[in-house]
Amino acid sequence: MATPHSPRPFGPRRYTYEELAEAAHHFSNRFLLGEGGFGQVYEGSLNGETFAIKKLRIVPDQETKEELEREIRFISHVSHLNLVKLVGYCMEGANGLLVLEYFPNRSLKVNLHERDVLDWPKRMKIAIGTARGLEYLHEYCKPKIIHQDIKPDNILIDSNFEPKIADFGLALRFPDSVSHISRSIMGTEVYADPEDCKRVSDKSDVYSFGIVLLELITGRKSKYQDIDIVKWAKNRIKEALEDEYKGFVDSKLQMYDKEQMKRMINCAAICVYNRPQFRPSIKKIVLALEGHMPLKNLWDGNNDDELPRIKEISSSGTERFQRIFTYEQLTAVTEGFSGKNLLVKGKQYQVYKGYLNGEAVTVKKFTYSPEKKEEMFEHIKSISSSVHHNNLVNMLGFCHEGPHRLLVYEFVSEDKSLGSHLHGNVKPALDWPTRMEVALRIARGMIDLHELFYRVWTWRICLRNFWLLFDIEIC
Repeated sequence: MATPHSPRPFGPRRYTYEELAEAAHHFSNRFLLGEGGFGQVYEGSLNGETFAIKKLRIVPDQETKEELEREIRFISHVSHLNLVKLVGYCMEGANGLLVLEYFPNRSLKVNLHERDVLDWPKRMKIAIGTARGLEYLHEYCKPKIIHQDIKPDNILIDSNFEPKIADFGLALRFPDSVSHISRSIMGTEVYADPEDCKRVSDKSDVYSFGIVLLELITGRKSKYQDIDIVKWAKNRIKEALEDEYKGFVDSKLQMYDKEQMKRMINCAAICVYNRPQFRPSIKKIVLALEGHMPLKNLWDGNNDDELPRIKEISSSGTERFQRIFTYEQLTAVTEGFSGKNLLVKGKQYQVYKGYLNGEAVTVKKFTYSPEKKEEMFEHIKSISSSVHHNNLVNMLGFCHEGPHRLLVYEFVSEDKSLGSHLHGNVKPALDWPTRMEVALRIARGMIDLHELFYRVWTWRICLRNFWLLFDIEIC
């Protein structure tokens, strides 16, 4: 078994049942964090760190073991700021356990309904973060992933009140050509879509997310005194859509941003009270909540899949979505692809530095022949948009317009490259512990490239360029 000082293993760590039973205090109710359809979650301690240990309710047959294997494979290969990470697992006989990140702030349910009043900025942050997590599952995972049980219990809150979607035991993965799958729904009452009860699609998750928005807006539980929130809100939300919030918005909220409230109410209404075929995609919901799309566009029935991502790029590097740029935008960003902004000139591409909303970015412009350009563009875009890691330069967006093919990346100045620190004039020289840390971080980044997608991609590490870079703060 690996120790805290052992090399980092590929994928989630495998534990024995005995180890996890001891870590979870033998599943004492005193350490019970929550309970769902697939099992109980306990607080546990491994190697001095606190984790959430999920004990699955399974029986010793092949079908349930395959279900568990699917959940393990799913969680271990999906990474996003707003998704809970899988740390390890155990599968021995009839026992199935998962080791997950632990969040002392617990769930949205606890924070919204069992503690002091959750203020409006936190509610808005939780709504947008949860929507971004769902957008990643629906739009950026190939094949797309349907959660099936979005509810406050499955939205965990970290110390900065960033939401993390948990419990993917009900998740389904669909190829792009399949819009839904026929089966009995396995979600939770109230949050389960009544219009699509025998067909699970991404619109089912959109419905469930709408119920979560109703709870954030009103402060009510999904079911109170045998009246579910959908029925309670049906008539009241009409007045709220006309900016009459009294009697609908949580009376415990002392202050809130009226424009943000209007956006959230519109999103909740269209998610919950529209038929599945008329609900917007979660991509549209994210744009509307963030204020980057007019509310009228939520109701117009246009093709969801053609919407560009128009979110501003964060200097923190924590945003993980790809924006669709126009060629005109990238021409302006690079000052007409000016020679003074040219960083690298190759036979088949040029790389430029540019500024987008005050942030430096790197723009790679392909100049291959038309056929080769399309092939290489799609190949590199597919890899770059799928892989996100602290030790890789992340792609921010792309342009696919007419004959133009461009990729936009984070920018790190050339004096932060490994080559400049080893062979250039950057002072002080790298000491041995730093060089060892750099080597380990590059290796960890390559683990993601090789292991997460079941294929080994050959990457050139060029010390003179800046495609494999490390965090300068370690120097």
